[in-house]
Amino acid sequence: MIQKIKNSHGTIFPPALVFAGYVFLVFGIISVISIWIAGMILIILGAFICFSYSGIEIDVTEKKYREYTFYFGIKSGKWMQLDRFSFLTVLCNREVYEVHSRANVTTSDSEKFYDVFMLDKLHREKLLLKRFKNAELATEYAKKISIELNMECAKYNPVLTTASKLKRYRR
Repeated sequence: MIQKIKNSHGTIFPPALVFAGYVFLVFGIISVISIWIAGMILIILGAFICFSYSGIEIDVTEKKYREYTFYFGIKSGKWMQLDRFSFLTVLCNREVYEVHSRANVTTSDSEKFYDVFMLDKLHREKLLLKRFKNAELATEYAKKISIELNMECAKYNPVLTTASKLKRYRR
């Protein structure tokens, strides 16, 4: 049995900014030779942008989880109880990055992902566990983790509350 489940969700910043972070690192290393203060600032800024990421840790034995962010080798995040989640599901999502230029030209890049989520009883609250590019791998992972966490794999079907029905009616 697995004691801890650790999944990284990837970088915090979008790909264009991560590329800029690598550019800062390169220019910082080059400029350390001549202007060491500016070079160190660029290196620190570039390292922060490039190497910061987020993820989730689940302690199976204590039934706790935390969503964390990782900055400069330090994980920060609050441990919370796992009791409010009782289902697992796989959802298909699309992520789009757009870059706009001053010449009013837009470049966009979209990727399709299959995300494994933990759900509460009403399917109103979701917690991302892991992201896959393949539906079969995501389904296999959900089945494996459902055994470890003693949760049921379910189809995503959120219950409409009276508050959400009223919001839809007002539109």
